[in-house]
Amino acid sequence: MPVLPNQFCGTGIHTSQSLGAAGFGNTQFAAAHAVPKHICPASASVRAPHELVEAVVKVLSGGKYISAGLAEKLATDIGRDVPRTPHERLSNREFQILRLMASGKSAKNIGQELSVSAQTVSTHRARILKKLGLKTTAALIRYAVENDLID
Repeated sequence: MPVLPNQFCGTGIHTSQSLGAAGFGNTQFAAAHAVPKHICPASASVRAPHELVEAVVKVLSGGKYISAGLAEKLATDIGRDVPRTPHERLSNREFQILRLMASGKSAKNIGQELSVSAQTVSTHRARILKKLGLKTTAALIRYAVENDLID
């Protein structure tokens, strides 16, 4: 029995002939029992038979096929390569405090509004400054204005 491409592993599909030079040449597929793991280069997870049929039809018609799971992984990985602005690295709470500080509120007022202590706000301020590469609250306010982060 030939070694099957990764997308066919664990599908319950065996080939009755070799795959041939063109990939699927004169191959006949038979739904028998799952392909053993030692024959498949990938893990033998079970996939729906209709996905296999869809893949074969797509490839035989000259197209390319990727599974929904792989498409999702690729879409997730694409977003990682996009350069992000420094403030996109802030946590939700840090971003919230950045905006409140940039609007002119004191640490005490922000703390009261968010039900945290002024010291907690100051700790977040220090982390925000570090993540943004800034030194002062004035620089933080300027950054927020330049990046249109305040209403």
